[in-house]
Amino acid sequence: MEGIQHFIDTFFDLRLIGETLRSLLSEGLLNTVFLAVLASLIGLVVGVFVAGGLMSSRRYLRYPCRWYVDILRGLPHILSVYLIGQGLPLAGLTIFGNWTYGYAALAIGLMEGAYMAEIFRSGFQSVDAGVVEAR
Repeated sequence: MEGIQHFIDTFFDLRLIGETLRSLLSEGLLNTVFLAVLASLIGLVVGVFVAGGLMSSRRYLRYPCRWYVDILRGLPHILSVYLIGQGLPLAGLTIFGNWTYGYAALAIGLMEGAYMAEIFRSGFQSVDAGVVEAR
């Protein structure tokens, strides 16, 4: 019975939940929205350029773009965040200094860019050739 009481005290303490919920909503929600906006902007820009490369008739453009999409879509997301967040500074590339949001936004944005590239590519290729030529 002591284990069950400890579990209840740990996870169902309403006073502690109330104190924590305020900080989660005031800080955590704002940080999440900020990071999501930064990552989305990076993902959209990367996605458009990579989608163009995926549709290229030149192999030297198409193959690296295909590898980028396949690798980043296949890696676990936590590994990608770790490799960029820890790997870049360890390699001497401190492009964001100590600003961890920059590394997080870059990692999430690059992963999102791989997904967006496939979305844009399929959207571009779904337009009939006659519609494009009628322009």
